[in-house]
Amino acid sequence: MRQNIAEFTDQFGILLFVERFDECEKFYAETIGLRILYRAKLLTRFEFGDGYLTLEREDSVSHKTARRSFVIRFKCEI
Repeated sequence: MRQNIAEFTDQFGILLFVERFDECEKFYAETIGLRILYRAKLLTRFEFGDGYLTLEREDSVSHKTARRSFVIRFKCEI
């Protein structure tokens, strides 16, 4: 039997590092219809099923190289 991700994680999220932050935020909020949970200067967090989707503004070339383009995060209780 396949397990659902919610069965073994307290919370999960996807982080996207984007250059065109304002356009991406508008797209996910208005076009896709995701509800904003939290907004700050450099990031916006949306409700995404049982988890979240976070957009983070790319602020330098070094950050882009270090982070590449996305992170999948799982907060697990052990």
